[in-house]
Amino acid sequence: MTAGPTGKHVPRLLVAWAVLVILVGAALTSFHQPFRTPDEKLLVLMAGPGRGGWRAMHVLSGGCGCSRRVMLHLLERKKMDHVVEQVLMVDDQVPYLPDVESLLGKLQDAGFPVRHIAADRIPDEAGFSGVPLLVFASPEGRAAYVGGYGPAGDQDAAVYANISEGKPQKSLQVIGCAVGGRLRRAVDPLHLKY
Repeated sequence: MTAGPTGKHVPRLLVAWAVLVILVGAALTSFHQPFRTPDEKLLVLMAGPGRGGWRAMHVLSGGCGCSRRVMLHLLERKKMDHVVEQVLMVDDQVPYLPDVESLLGKLQDAGFPVRHIAADRIPDEAGFSGVPLLVFASPEGRAAYVGGYGPAGDQDAAVYANISEGKPQKSLQVIGCAVGGRLRRAVDPLHLKY
C-alpha cells in the first residue's frame, strides 16, 4: 500500500505547479503581446505631404506573423479610395519570415509604397513598442487614429470609415510582436520567442 502525499510534499508540488504556470504564461504572452498605444509623435515617420488628404501608415515588421497577416489583408483588400497608404517596415535583429520579401514586392506593385527604418531610429518619446500598428493622419495633418487592426488584423477600413465620417473611434489594442532589443528582453526575459 502506498502512502499519499505528506504535508512536506504538498508545498513542493505547489511550488512546482506555480513555476510551471508562470513559465507557460510567460511563453504564451510573449507570442502575442498587447502594447501601449504610441503617441502621435509617430507621425514624423509618415512620408509625404502633411496636409491635404487622408494618409495611412501601416507599421509592420518582417519577423512578426501578425504583421504578415496584415500584409496579406492589405493585398486582398487593395488600396482604399481617397487615402494615401504606405507601409513602414521596422527592421531589427529578428530575421524576416520566409515569404515576407515577396509580400513586400507585391505590396509595392499594388501601390503601397514600402519604406524601411531601423528600430533604434524611432524616437523614444513616441512610445512605439510593437507591431502591427495602424496610423491615420487627417487632411489637416493631425493623428486621427493610432492603434491596432483588431484581433483578425483587418479592421483598418472600418476604422477609416468611422474617422473620415467624424464618428468616434476607440483605439484598438496593438497586439503583436515587440520591436527592438530592449523591449523584447523586457517582455520575453526567458528568450522563448526572441
